[in-house]
Amino acid sequence: MLSLTLLRHGAVDERPFVLWGQLDPPVSAAGHAAMQRAVAGQHWTGVISSPLQRCRSFAQDLQPDCQVIDDLREMHFGVWQGLTPAEVMASDGARYAAFQADPETLMPPGGEALPAFRSRVFAALAQWRATAPDGDWLCLTHGGVIRVLLQAWLRVEDHWRIAVPPATSLKFLLPEGGDPVLLALRPPCAD
Repeated sequence: MLSLTLLRHGAVDERPFVLWGQLDPPVSAAGHAAMQRAVAGQHWTGVISSPLQRCRSFAQDLQPDCQVIDDLREMHFGVWQGLTPAEVMASDGARYAAFQADPETLMPPGGEALPAFRSRVFAALAQWRATAPDGDWLCLTHGGVIRVLLQAWLRVEDHWRIAVPPATSLKFLLPEGGDPVLLALRPPCAD
């Protein structure tokens, strides 16, 4: 059997709720410590990671030869990257509200469409799964990647209603030919 623990990268700075998208800020010291607490005492058959340093750096600390999968990077938020939702609302409120209401057909200006993002994430995981040996695997990735996986795997209608704080981990059993099964959900560990 194969299990996959999805771990969202830790906090990158003191500004909460930033749409980092494909910008590549490093994880803060507190974020790194939260990720260490999330994996403490666990052993992995292998580690896969987004190429963005806020995931990749920690993954390589755990397993220097981890597999970096380009299509596990976060959704591209176009001109909204690096801004908080409040900042986007102040500068582009009507378009942001429309995107929130209909993310399947609208996208951020200069950004990535949600269906294309979802497709690349699922294609990347399917390709990885086709050659991955059974065991316990860790995937360092982003809130958006985790949300689209949860939406599909748990059949949740609205992915915006899924909150995935930094350093949250979710463990899934991925049976060959069967539906993923949620085994554990761990919010970020406090000090």
